[in-house]
Amino acid sequence: MSNLSVDQIERLYEFTSQHYVEYYDVQTELVDHLASAIEDHWQENPHQDFEVLLQKEFKKFGVFGFMNVVEERQKVMQKKYFKLIGKEILKYLKLPTIILFIITMWMVFTFITQLKYGTTILFFSFIVAIIFLLIITSIRLFKLKKAVKNGRKKLYLLEKTLLNSGQFCGLFLIPVHLFNISDYLDNTENFGNLFHLSFTLIFTIALVVLHIMINVLPSKKESILKKTYPEMNLENM
Repeated sequence: MSNLSVDQIERLYEFTSQHYVEYYDVQTELVDHLASAIEDHWQENPHQDFEVLLQKEFKKFGVFGFMNVVEERQKVMQKKYFKLIGKEILKYLKLPTIILFIITMWMVFTFITQLKYGTTILFFSFIVAIIFLLIITSIRLFKLKKAVKNGRKKLYLLEKTLLNSGQFCGLFLIPVHLFNISDYLDNTENFGNLFHLSFTLIFTIALVVLHIMINVLPSKKESILKKTYPEMNLENM
């Protein structure tokens, strides 16, 4: 971007923002692309108007403009988010946390097999945990948007993904559905025991994932962002 002035670079950032790109990292990616394309045009004819070239390059993105780029980046960041969750889950399968994992499984299994209303208690506790996740997510996103609006920081796509864990609550419908069919299996002893063991494992993993979403990843947000965006200024994050 050496041939572009500071004002022209700022204009490119403004242009991407005007076309509904709110994430600074995605804006930077698009600014680099647009700046390189404009420089290529200037190499052929240095007298071409900057704004004309900008509009010309923007048309190449098609009817939906930059939205396809944003959607692709969102998919990439969601995959990264799930990989981060997977790495944290693996940590719970090692000493000493594996002991806590096994104890939790034993407690869940005891609840659903020994207590008369154990399954019901776990069901409502799980629903409360999901509601708590949504509340925490809403509060964190509100604070983030307020900081961005007040100009105290820039919005990064991965940061929003880390804090917007509520969007993945649909994943926890699996244990909920298992709750719904558990009563039908209680009368089938052999299969019922297999189901209870399977349910215990799935439910315990779901609890671990909830903990990772609510506490672990948000607490590691700054270090994760610095590793992902080493070239960007994250001093205000």
